[in-house]
Amino acid sequence: MTAVAGKPPALGSMAAGLERLPHSRRHVKVRFLIGAVTFFEAFDQLLAASARPHPSAVRFSEP
Repeated sequence: MTAVAGKPPALGSMAAGLERLPHSRRHVKVRFLIGAVTFFEAFDQLLAASARPHPSAVRFSEP
């Protein structure tokens, strides 16, 4: 990532430099945590959706 004097490096080369950085144990833990939270949040939504009655089965009383 060399830059010409007075000009910042191109955005693409900065992103490529970040991609080449090695992953640490902390990165793996954070990725696992985010994945687990996403899974359980989706499971909770699915459980709530399957527990409520279908809209066509709901009958409203006449006034």
